[in-house]
Amino acid sequence: MSTFHHWKAIPALTFGIELEFLIATLPPGHHDPHPLDARPTNLATPALGEPKFDTPLQLVQWRIAEALRSYSIPALTTLELIALKLGTNEDEDSDSASDRDMEPEDKATELRSWIIDTDPSIEFPVLEINKNGEELEDYVWFSIEVKSPPFYGTDGSFREAETVVSLLASKFRSSVNTSTGLHVHVGDGYSGMTGKTQKCLAAFIWTFGAQIGSIHPGHRRDGGMTALEYNLDMEYSSIVNDEVEVEDLKRKGLEALLAMEESWQVLQAMGGAGKKEVYNFQGMAKSGKVLKQTIEFREHEGMLDPLKVVHWLRTCLGIVDWARDESLEHVETFCRKHIGKSVEEFGLLDVLVELRLESEALFYTLRIDQDLVDEDEDYRPELRRMSMGSSLGMY
Repeated sequence: MSTFHHWKAIPALTFGIELEFLIATLPPGHHDPHPLDARPTNLATPALGEPKFDTPLQLVQWRIAEALRSYSIPALTTLELIALKLGTNEDEDSDSASDRDMEPEDKATELRSWIIDTDPSIEFPVLEINKNGEELEDYVWFSIEVKSPPFYGTDGSFREAETVVSLLASKFRSSVNTSTGLHVHVGDGYSGMTGKTQKCLAAFIWTFGAQIGSIHPGHRRDGGMTALEYNLDMEYSSIVNDEVEVEDLKRKGLEALLAMEESWQVLQAMGGAGKKEVYNFQGMAKSGKVLKQTIEFREHEGMLDPLKVVHWLRTCLGIVDWARDESLEHVETFCRKHIGKSVEEFGLLDVLVELRLESEALFYTLRIDQDLVDEDEDYRPELRRMSMGSSLGMY
């Protein structure tokens, strides 16, 4: 395995990531549409000596977990996680298992493991049609979601995320399309986020949503809309008069957020329609489980490029780090100075420099225009990106 990057730590903050993607398989004896791709297609085909599973999906999940475990990365399939929670009580069902007090050793295993799951919201690729209107033989697809354990923002954590993404891309015929996403949860360790941090986060997102959104392709910005416009379906109608001009709306919205004195007001304002928003604040309203009090960044497209995953992860951490560590006075002054400016007037690079994310500023300056989806082009993104893993040159 090649040498991975060394990453500057963003200490104290915690994070978790969710990777959504597809895996292509072929039944035995079927024609391989990409014969030069060395990655296996038999993940759903049972082999002698392997455990028996009820469904092909369970076998695929187990093989992904085994691949990670072979590199000393703790991993559990959802089936294994349920068994861990059930313990020795075989009469207990899976729903009640989640409420059972797990043994400390089992809980520790869960908290340090990557979870191999599925996601029904992922759409399978459309079969190619020949000139006679017949469906061409194609892959059998499986939708996969891989969830990381909670991490602190250390070099070792970033490198583990980099390793996992590299393995998923290079060891399997994995693919992403417009229905897949990369979700990042960021929290403030065992402390939970203070009301001041929440207010500063809301002010930053309201002010610089378009700049951060410029990282992402149009289909992740609701058909080309900016993150600001996408989030206008939040409950801002109760904050400002939405009949005013857009520039006044931005400024009045910022002032309304900065004037809020209670945490619940900020969370309600940023709550909107719920989990499908670009920025999900609902996790910060949870009581009791401090480690789960997070903001979820949902805008990034599905991604199996390890560098892009880690740079976006660090960008999310950097936003929360800035909101936590900067004084409220500085946040107010900075946001008021730049509210309403276009991406051309005050761009992503300017924002990343303010966030002290020098490596991300360089990375996105060099690569922001690469791999964006041209929605007018006739292509199959799941096949266009199919060769990505084998071209990484890491294994």
